[in-house]
Amino acid sequence: DGYTVGSILVGDLVILPLIRNDLRFDPLKDLPLVIAIAEGRFLMGSAASVPWKTLNELVTEVRANAGKYNYGTSSVIGRLYTEAILRDLGLNMIHIPYKSGGEYLRGMVSAEFHVGFIGESALLNFGEKARAVAVTGQTRLATFPAVPTFAELRQLKTRNNAFSMHAPAGMPKPVVDKLLAAATQALQVPEVRAQFAKIRLEVVGAGPEAAARSMAETGKLFSEIAKSVGIKPQ
Repeated sequence: DGYTVGSILVGDLVILPLIRNDLRFDPLKDLPLVIAIAEGRFLMGSAASVPWKTLNELVTEVRANAGKYNYGTSSVIGRLYTEAILRDLGLNMIHIPYKSGGEYLRGMVSAEFHVGFIGESALLNFGEKARAVAVTGQTRLATFPAVPTFAELRQLKTRNNAFSMHAPAGMPKPVVDKLLAAATQALQVPEVRAQFAKIRLEVVGAGPEAAARSMAETGKLFSEIAKSVGIKPQ
């Protein structure tokens, strides 16, 4: 009917089949995308006390000291994101899981672990207690202009924390098209874009075909990584 829609984190949706064995629906088929709304960036960060200041120094140090360094996460999705980057960098690090985001951030700034991904706002709040060596996305952040992207350093394809609008499967195409047109128009309104910017999100506005391809690629990547690190549905 056009009234049943939802805004969902793409990462959370694609990992459902990887962690739940009682799932009664297919996230890709039963909740098709209407539009990719916005995405947040991640920075690879560490406590200021670590012995590296650049991504190249990090890679060199970790490769030269196998088994010495570790990384932290506070969720399954966080682990998959981190493992994807570490795999592309050719790094093997020990995983330290945290029960909450708050514990994870405290662990990072106190150097309980050596590497982790952190949001823009959290890193700003840490001041000189933490630093970042690289950021996801294709352009540098205005708040951290000295931090290069993974793309410019290593030509790595990274994934951001994306929000998208979904509708139930079977919604008539004219209704979906109307929702897409309205959402696309809304995302061009300066006031709307400003509100996203306040919470450190960048407007995407990609249509269903492109967004669905990206979502499927992410799902395939995470499935491969989940198997390699022993994550199984329960």
